[in-house]
Amino acid sequence: MYLISTQCYEDYGYRVKPKGGREIHVEQGYREDAEAVAKLIEDKYEHILAITEVADDYESEFVKSQKEYGAWDTIYLDPVVRRGRNGDYYLKRGYIVGTSFDSELAGKFCGWVDNLNTGECVMEIRGDERIVKEVA
Repeated sequence: MYLISTQCYEDYGYRVKPKGGREIHVEQGYREDAEAVAKLIEDKYEHILAITEVADDYESEFVKSQKEYGAWDTIYLDPVVRRGRNGDYYLKRGYIVGTSFDSELAGKFCGWVDNLNTGECVMEIRGDERIVKEVA
């Protein structure tokens, strides 16, 4: 698995400021896939810092710290990219709803799947429910 580390920026009109970044997991076993994904996500507000090979069970320090200090609360996960059968790359992003919430979604994954090649959200996930979005 490969990890893409980024630095994000925000335009305040009078200047552009750094605003943190992301660690994106690319599950394909080839660096060429990670480089292709990096080209799809990089723009003037998100710069690629590094592409590194990591273990399949890798978790960022951000995710680890949430699990360690707030296991009962909502846990925001690192985005994961997989290549679809059609050759496009799909980014899955989201969170696990905290068990402290009075909801049928407590302890379940909620999030979205974006087609990186088209730039469109193609699915919403709410626990066991998958909602496919109409793509123009």
